[in-house]
Amino acid sequence: MSDDGIRGLWTDLVRAAKDLAWASVEVRQRDLVRVLQARGCDARTRFRVIGGILQDHLLDVDHARQLLGRATFLNNIDLPSAIEAAAGLNEDDRVALAADFLCLPLPTSHYVVWLAIERASMPRVVMPIGTGSVTLYDSRLIAEVLGAEPDARRKDLPAELLSAGSYAGMFPADQFTLLARVDLGVRHGSFVDRDARLRLLTLLAPSSRFYPADWSVLPGSVVFRDDIEASYSVFEDVAQTNSSHRLDGVADGWLTQGASALEPHLAAQGSEQLTRLLKLVEWDAAHRSGDAITRVLLSVRTIETIAASHVGDMTWQELLMSYRSVFTWSQLKSELSSTAWHALVAYDRHPDERCRTRLREIHLEVVNYRRSEIVTRLDVLVDRLPEICELWDTDEEWSSGVLVERAVRHEQLVTLQHLWTDAASFQARMDEIEGDLALRERRLVRVRNAAQHGGPILDESVRSIVDLADRARQQIIADMVDGLVKGRACSSTLDGVRRLSDRRRRILSTTKSPVSALSVPVEFT
Repeated sequence: MSDDGIRGLWTDLVRAAKDLAWASVEVRQRDLVRVLQARGCDARTRFRVIGGILQDHLLDVDHARQLLGRATFLNNIDLPSAIEAAAGLNEDDRVALAADFLCLPLPTSHYVVWLAIERASMPRVVMPIGTGSVTLYDSRLIAEVLGAEPDARRKDLPAELLSAGSYAGMFPADQFTLLARVDLGVRHGSFVDRDARLRLLTLLAPSSRFYPADWSVLPGSVVFRDDIEASYSVFEDVAQTNSSHRLDGVADGWLTQGASALEPHLAAQGSEQLTRLLKLVEWDAAHRSGDAITRVLLSVRTIETIAASHVGDMTWQELLMSYRSVFTWSQLKSELSSTAWHALVAYDRHPDERCRTRLREIHLEVVNYRRSEIVTRLDVLVDRLPEICELWDTDEEWSSGVLVERAVRHEQLVTLQHLWTDAASFQARMDEIEGDLALRERRLVRVRNAAQHGGPILDESVRSIVDLADRARQQIIADMVDGLVKGRACSSTLDGVRRLSDRRRRILSTTKSPVSALSVPVEFT
């Protein structure tokens, strides 16, 4: 859009604001943001400065004047005084200056865009493949580089990675993901993500792919301008997960990645309960310790605070017991996912080409990669278990080492299949896991009481419960914060957890089908 078009949108926005037509203001603002973004502008930065201009803040007015090449005031005033000073412009002059600032032309810079390709791999982790302006890297290599401090990073990789900071964690990393570095050269910042994506897709279009779903370019990107981070959008697969998946063992990842869900609530005035819980989370994070007994006691203290102040007047032991079924199902699902996933990932080690092809197809059907998280469709996986067992039960000649691997894997798969198809075996395994959890819960209570009253504490006891305490703390915090962000009271979240456990137990007792209980959704009031 031309400068005149932007000025027209700004004039309409100002007029709607003066008329107090807030619905119209919102529409005009969205249109203006889209136009600025299409021109490659950081709309948030421009609106922040414009907000200062409209409030007549001297520093923002001078910043805009300087970028527009006009005279400034700061030569005649010291900086401490300028922070609170007003520029002295009237309303019309402020509106006009804001319009000029909106139309400020974009400078040219050197742009590099990093994209991700799913279900793709290269033979060697350390080998980048160069194709002109597009270079492919194994994502695990890049993750290793970005995991190191900037001064310790390998110097033979692109310059922008040497200083990458806040966006370093955005890059996905796994065995079947490649990263594509697209060098767009010196240009304006408009449509850099789109142009880079088109260039990569054009490169991949004539290639021969063994499966249609292979070498799929993920949404999301990280953009560097002159070797400095400029913008990003999240790499995320189209696979869907429901609340029950998050409630069954991904609390640690949620606490790391869920900050994006909190961000809108932090700028605005959140609920009192959310504010109090976030203060508890901040305290909890500030007091994490590597010492096992300290970790246990702090975890109990956090759970105790949530039990007493956020979900009603209950003890921390009662809150912990409410999650016993969740942790039991989480362990069962983890055992299922881990064993079958490794059998699918090892498809290339199978000696029979037909079996390799089919295992690869099942792998693509069952396993999806979302950034650093692997999402497994467990219901589909259980349905495919008989076929997976049959595929690994082969009489083909194997080398001695792989023969042992095949035999062990086949035995594990057969045991797993029996577990998830025989109700009695499944219930026995559930009882075994729940019994172990109950034992460790009682030990956790004894250790906490001994520490509180000065009794003896065995190191072996502490080591056996520290993981449970950490896991419970993470899971409960994640569930409660997630519920409050979505407008749900903590008590409602806990009720949902209990209903999930009850429904699974009821379905398992009536249908005798573990798979039917596997995919039960969480229901909240």
